[in-house]
Parts: sequence; C-alpha cells; structure tokens
Amino acid sequence: MKYQDIDRKVGEAYAIFDCSASKEDVGAEILFIRDLIGTPQKLELLLTEGVDWNSKLGKELQTLSSQSIKAGHERSTMLSEKTSFSILLVLGCKYFMRARLPDSTNNEAADRVADILNQAYMSPLYEEGERFFGRVIYEKNGKYVFRD
Repeated sequence: MKYQDIDRKVGEAYAIFDCSASKEDVGAEILFIRDLIGTPQKLELLLTEGVDWNSKLGKELQTLSSQSIKAGHERSTMLSEKTSFSILLVLGCKYFMRARLPDSTNNEAADRVADILNQAYMSPLYEEGERFFGRVIYEKNGKYVFRD
C-alpha cells in the first residue's frame, strides 16, 4: 500500500462569498446543505461576517493592510502578488467561512467547501438570476491558491 500524503493532519480551507441573506439564514441553509449533500460529519465550519482575522489566512491577509499590494506581497511568504490582488477583490464580500477537516488535505477541505457553496447558490439564499460572487482559498505547497 502506497501512502501518498504523510502530512494528512487537518485540512483547512476558506470561503469568501457575498450573499444578501442574514447570517442566521446562511448558517441554517449551510446546515441543511451539509445534510443534503452528505458532507463528512467531522467537517468543522465557522461562519463569520467579514474576515476571521484570527484564522491563519486572516493573519496572512494582515500583511496586506495599509500597504500597496506590491509591498504586502514582499512581506508575505504565502501570497503571490496575483493572489493578493484577487483576495483584495473578494474582501468586500459579506461572509468568510473557515473549514477544517481532520485526517484530510487542504485540497480535500476546499473541495467540501466548494460543494457547499455550489449548493448554496442554488438555494433560497439567492434570488433567481442573482449573481454569485465568492472564492475558495486553501494553502498548497506553502502558498495560498484559489480552488478552480
């Protein structure tokens, strides 16, 4: 048996997204979606309005505050200049959700969060024709990347 990922500890990913619904409505719908699509019970989700500055990503984003993107990129070891700019575009979004998935990779956690967001867009949280705006971000090889 070949074990491909020795560092399987706790996968972590982040979703930054916009939605006009209340935090209570978003939280309730996410719980419903989790049951609907069968996400692992061990998946931990923390939904906040605005960035969770205590998260690993939130602390990394602080290197960008009060600086130009280029200066922030030079101080950050985990955010490329392109990723920094893209993250700044979504920081105006209302919701930030941190996901932690024990015994998995960051990519696997990102996949579960993306599954939830895809269903959320098709839920009563969004009016018909309403535009969805958000991104899923996770750490890969020491850098933050967007899940495609």
